[in-house]
Amino acid sequence: MRKIVILAIGFLLLFLLVMIFLPFLTPQAKAADTQPPEIDRYRISFSFQEGKNFFTIRTLDAFGESSSQEKLSSAPILINNRIFLPVRDFTDLMGGTTSWDKEERKVTLSFQGGKERFELWLGKNQAKITDKDGSRYVPIDDNSAIVKNGKIMLSFRFIIEQFVPCSVEWSDELKMVTITWDLSI
Repeated sequence: MRKIVILAIGFLLLFLLVMIFLPFLTPQAKAADTQPPEIDRYRISFSFQEGKNFFTIRTLDAFGESSSQEKLSSAPILINNRIFLPVRDFTDLMGGTTSWDKEERKVTLSFQGGKERFELWLGKNQAKITDKDGSRYVPIDDNSAIVKNGKIMLSFRFIIEQFVPCSVEWSDELKMVTITWDLSI
């Protein structure tokens, strides 16, 4: 019994010594080491590949680079070297909403609470864009929107070029498009 008491007192003293001297034994982190690195731009990119039911998101921010994958409701399709996405997937990705007018065969993509809108009629060669500069009609290729398996699919390159300053890269080998935005802080 006496050995157990001596052992317990020894562990208690060792614990107290460690607790007292621990702050002196651990290296102190410099303030600069605890701050995230400063960068003047953030970057985000989305990659879509023909036939794949997901897309890849890559980001660069103050905490470094990261990558994740998100599911699509339907795989992108490739027609005449253009990637077509389901319209709802596209607007969800861009933080917008989608509405469909069956009588007019018109799809409306709304962004920023409706301040920016893109209206496209199936079978017509023009679209209506509404933004901070007002409304205007712009010519489009007849093949900018199609219906495939009951879903409206958009060639989103035209829409991206109208709304977002970004770079678009195409990999013919992978049949994949990557859209990248540099975002100012």
